[in-house]
Amino acid sequence: MSNQALLCWSGGRDSTLMLYDTLALRNVKVRTISINHPQIENSKVQEHYRKILIEKLQSKFGEWEHKELHLDYGIRCSSGIQPCIWTYHALIEANDDEDIHVGYVHGDDYWSAQERYANLFTQLRDNIWKKGELITPYANIKKSTILTRLAELDLLRYTWYCQNGGLIPCGKCISCDVDMMAKYYLKMKEPNNYKSVMNNLKRKQ
Repeated sequence: MSNQALLCWSGGRDSTLMLYDTLALRNVKVRTISINHPQIENSKVQEHYRKILIEKLQSKFGEWEHKELHLDYGIRCSSGIQPCIWTYHALIEANDDEDIHVGYVHGDDYWSAQERYANLFTQLRDNIWKKGELITPYANIKKSTILTRLAELDLLRYTWYCQNGGLIPCGKCISCDVDMMAKYYLKMKEPNNYKSVMNNLKRKQ
C-alpha cells in the first residue's frame, strides 16, 4: 500500500469514517475527491455536510487537499453504477503512485460485486499507466460498526446517506434501508433533523 491516498469521499457514513481513520494514520498523504452527479438529488445537502466535516476534521488533523467534481450526465443512473463513476474519475485525478480508497462496506452494492469492480479498476488503471491500488478497508465490516464508531467520534450527525430527494431521508432507497436496519439493530435514533437543515439551505439560496 502506498503512503499516498486519494479518498473517494461522499460525506456519507462509510467514507467519512474512512477519512477519519486514514487521517489518523498521520504517515499517509491524504487527498479527497467528492463527485456530484445526477443520481444524488440531495447533493447540496451532502456538500453542506462535507463543509462542516472538513472544518471539524481539519481542526484535529490539519489541512488536506480536497476537490469537488461536478458532473452532468443528463440522466439518472442506477446505484450499482456508482462505484464505476467514482473509480473512473478518481483514477483520472490520481497521481501515478496514489492508491484509491473507497469506503464500501459489507452488504452494499459494491460488496455484492466487488470482484468485478476490482477487475474494472485494474483494467482502467493499466490503460492509463498508473500504479496505485484499490483499497477497500471496510469491505468486510457491517454498517452497524460504522454507525457505532461515528457516534463515538461525534461525527454521525454530520453525515448524509439517502440517494433520493426530499426534505428528509426517503426511507426507500438502498442506502436508507441499510442505514435503518443498522440503527434498528443498535437501538439508535436518527441523530439529526434533516428537515431543518434543508430549510436553512433554501433560505441561503
